[in-house]
Amino acid sequence: MSAALALAAGTLALYALHRLALWLERRGWLYYRNSRRKSSVWLAVAAAFDPNARRIQEIHEAERLEEDTSGDDPPWKLRLR
Repeated sequence: MSAALALAAGTLALYALHRLALWLERRGWLYYRNSRRKSSVWLAVAAAFDPNARRIQEIHEAERLEEDTSGDDPPWKLRLR
């Protein structure tokens, strides 16, 4: 009985943490699920071992540099109103 209670409490705690993270993301304080991250730590780690990930990282860097120099958002980032 105590194992089932512990499992239920753990599930409830994870769900509460998930809802908190979504709320923080809506306020702009956290990148969790829906926001694009500015830098990808995992991609940098993968680039050390995988040539394909290294190429993706180079493409992201080129896009970032293009955004910085032009000042305009690329067409794929424009939002329809």
